Amino acid sequence: MAIEADADVETAAAGTVIGYAVQTRQYDSPNRHINPLVVSPGHRVSAATAADLVLAMATDYKLPEPTRLADSAADAARDRVETGE
Repeated sequence: MAIEADADVETAAAGTVIGYAVQTRQYDSPNRHINPLVVSPGHRVSAATAADLVLAMATDYKLPEPTRLADSAADAARDRVETGE
């Protein structure tokens, strides 16, 4: 689902697509849901391309694989610092 700028967004004209709500995973049960990821453009990457990349890199988890691996590596580094290894 496209996220459009409104009057509160000072850096884009109202109606401009400034991101996407991307649903990478969902539960089979109608009683539970996984919130979508909010994906925004980056340097020389449009909002649509960013959303396409997130979907292409989604695996069995909500987060795209590169983000998930980076988060895991950061947790491991933090643990090493905290334990003095």
